[in-house]
Amino acid sequence: MANIFVLGHPIPKARPRMSKKGKKVNVYTPARTKQWEEKIGWQWKTDIPGDPVAGPVVVTIRVYHCQGKRGDLDNYVKAVLDGLNGVAFVDDKQIEQIDAAFGHTFGGECREGVDIRVQELD
Repeated sequence: MANIFVLGHPIPKARPRMSKKGKKVNVYTPARTKQWEEKIGWQWKTDIPGDPVAGPVVVTIRVYHCQGKRGDLDNYVKAVLDGLNGVAFVDDKQIEQIDAAFGHTFGGECREGVDIRVQELD
């Protein structure tokens, strides 16, 4: 089992964007979403060195969001899983179970970020 906390304002997965140049259509992930996913991947690589898990996994996600309007939980989950894909596990098709929720802090200062745990199944 491996666990990390990614500090920062959580970013939900945004819808893909499209641009057209002549007859060519380019579909891409918005920069803000891409940066958040990359931050998650780099945090995992830094805190949990080694190869990605090859077998089935359970992923637990807690999203700590302190200010303003928050997005849909499933969009935060998508961003986290995309950030971990190929880094914490080889491919997201290995995920057998996801436990996700908005975390709540009581009293004191809120610490925005995402708590992520990946546990390999036996």
